[in-house]
Amino acid sequence: AAGFMMSRASAKPAKLLSKVCQVEAVRGDDAQWWDRLPVYTLTFADPGERMPCRIECGDVVKVVVPNYKPKSYSMSRQGDGEFDITYKYYPGGKCSGYLESLSIGDEIQCFAKGGKRRNDGGTHIGMVAFGVGITEVLPVAAAQLTHSDVRKVKLIWATKTFGDCFWLDELERLKADERFEVVHVLSREDKDGCRRGRVTPELLKEELDEAWGVGSAVDRANVRLISIGTKAMMRDFNDMVYADLDYKYAANRLLED
Repeated sequence: AAGFMMSRASAKPAKLLSKVCQVEAVRGDDAQWWDRLPVYTLTFADPGERMPCRIECGDVVKVVVPNYKPKSYSMSRQGDGEFDITYKYYPGGKCSGYLESLSIGDEIQCFAKGGKRRNDGGTHIGMVAFGVGITEVLPVAAAQLTHSDVRKVKLIWATKTFGDCFWLDELERLKADERFEVVHVLSREDKDGCRRGRVTPELLKEELDEAWGVGSAVDRANVRLISIGTKAMMRDFNDMVYADLDYKYAANRLLED
């Protein structure tokens, strides 16, 4: 299906219904330092009509931040008459600070934005979530498993520690499908069953190409790739897979404009 675009002029009010903490904040020895930043899920009422977000295509909710600009947030769940936004709170952050300041019953101004579609033909889906990027990646991963031609979905989730992870019950639910696999990559902690370090070309080659048999058992044309994180992280990922590993952006990206 074709995507859509909406503008700030179409923003409508959505009332905050609930707030749930997904990851508790951990302070460092210095009161000004955070060892772990908190993550929250906010549930809002639909603004008069169902928000036109296709979560499986990475469509976003644009939240109008007062005296600033609209900020994109992934819609992490859409229910009957409501939707969720899951975010990480950055102390001093203008956008996350605005969400943090909301009380139950407060209203935000928001609108939906999207335009991408699935690049069909992929049988092997490689996904990398950097930190809170999981809020967009996991719904997309679940959607890939609804396609009968998809044989493997591998999610690589890079966080500082395992304590930064959440939605573990949902991960277990997806793992009930033998086509789905998750690999945790921890940059600041050793933990059994997890990889230590960062996402590198060598790690991606091992977890994707070599694990799948790309070039032999799996035709490279059947691989689809996506990463979600900061712009810098996604640029680094693109450099790794499209330059170092020689995938082709137009052919191998999972979502296309």
